[in-house]
Amino acid sequence: MTRIGILILITLLAINCNSITSSNKIESSNLSSVDGSIQVMFHPTDATLEEIAKYFEEAQSTIDFAIYNFDTSSSSPIIKALSSTRMQSRIESGELEVRAIYQGYKKPTGNQTTLQANEAACIVLEDLGVDVRRFIPGEDPRWQSAVKVHHKYAIIDGYTQNPRLVTGSANWSRSSREKYDENILFIQDVKELTNDFQKEFNLLWATSAEYGGDLSEDPQGPMPVEIDIPGVDAYFNSSNYEQSGGALSLNNNVLIKHHDQKYVLTNKIVEAIDQAEISLEIATTRITLRDVIDAVGRAVNRGVDVEIVLNMDQYKTSSSSAIRKLVTNGADVKVKFYNLAYDRSTPSGRPTYLDYQMHSKYLIADGKKVFTGSFNWSNSGEYNHLENLVEINTENFPNIQSRYLDNFKKIQTLNSEKYSSLEAMIQARIGSNSTV
Repeated sequence: MTRIGILILITLLAINCNSITSSNKIESSNLSSVDGSIQVMFHPTDATLEEIAKYFEEAQSTIDFAIYNFDTSSSSPIIKALSSTRMQSRIESGELEVRAIYQGYKKPTGNQTTLQANEAACIVLEDLGVDVRRFIPGEDPRWQSAVKVHHKYAIIDGYTQNPRLVTGSANWSRSSREKYDENILFIQDVKELTNDFQKEFNLLWATSAEYGGDLSEDPQGPMPVEIDIPGVDAYFNSSNYEQSGGALSLNNNVLIKHHDQKYVLTNKIVEAIDQAEISLEIATTRITLRDVIDAVGRAVNRGVDVEIVLNMDQYKTSSSSAIRKLVTNGADVKVKFYNLAYDRSTPSGRPTYLDYQMHSKYLIADGKKVFTGSFNWSNSGEYNHLENLVEINTENFPNIQSRYLDNFKKIQTLNSEKYSSLEAMIQARIGSNSTV
């Protein structure tokens, strides 16, 4: 039986932060012998930024990254790598080309505006020889409300026979690294995935606008031949938008589909839920897509054990109705709770629960398949952001299977032993006849 209920998980202030183009394909006939490797690392325990920096330092020819938010301070391991004498020498000589599509979601400091804070980050990158483009030009104020690049990925040496890919839920920031629950994939030589991400980057690059000087040349030549691995795929919702001449057309931000139609990433999540036979473990920031909520209900009705962990903002805001629907449908839902208060030192009274988020976005189906990426399971994620979703058959990459299952149990049970005393305290304050 699926247990019904909501358990608020208490996150303590003292979080441990120290444990730290070729379309040719070859069909894979031997699933027990898959070339390449996929590793997964998690925030706030693993040294992910240091690993990304290592990937950058080991790049042979190209680094292309699309990122929503990025800590560009001198203390960032990635900035330290880019600033190193060796990397700077290789960038200046043209041996290594680095391109970035930077959305920007930096907090302003002092008298800065948000736009100025993001422009300052672009300047840091440009000064390091990184060719920066903005999906919506930085000088155009529309970028704050129009379609956003919500990706968090990097392709390293995408045109060589040894490509690498970094992708996941995490922005490359100190707050994400130290305070959020996140997951990041480190992928080597899985060309089916690296090629798909390289093509997507090139599509967005063709649409984006130069921030400063044009510091790079677009790479030429075919991408490496893929080995088609069943159950390993990448999906992008750029196909929700009109495409023309190899680039996205965002004139008046016109979608090619109507909002009552199923969209690319939503459909993949629904499909994964509908195909589950035994169990579903879901850790995602929020679920507000009705199609997904209904799919959860169908899964429970056919006997699938559904367990879900969400971030606190879904419980605290009007979207809490989605949680009630998930629980009514029979899912075991838990919410990562940090603090109900608002930070009164900020002009807008920023909610403090944003400081410690359950920011992963993954689904484990029957203990065999993992779906993860940047995609928030929300209308804005599908309709107003550019997102990605990766599907991995963990039978081909068994090393990540136990890692995801262990991570889910960890965040699901975090401080759960404190729930009874918290419930008693709340009941005492609001009256014994009320419910939590």
